[in-house]
Amino acid sequence: MNDARKRVILRVLESMQENLGEQLTVDDMARTVSYSKFHFSHLVQRVTGLPLGKFLSRFGSARSSDCSPQHH
Repeated sequence: MNDARKRVILRVLESMQENLGEQLTVDDMARTVSYSKFHFSHLVQRVTGLPLGKFLSRFGSARSSDCSPQHH
């Protein structure tokens, strides 16, 4: 995998993490890395192997579980 592509995805994930309480759109995420929505969605699929929608739903599920209360 190309390191530059991986850094783009990591930057978007960082931005999503920084904005946990906000509803980010695909446009917002693409703008974070100075990509068009079209190029961003293709990059996500190329890097992760997942269509953008599946990537976001999986990451969103992971974010939700990270924020849920832990029972010890």
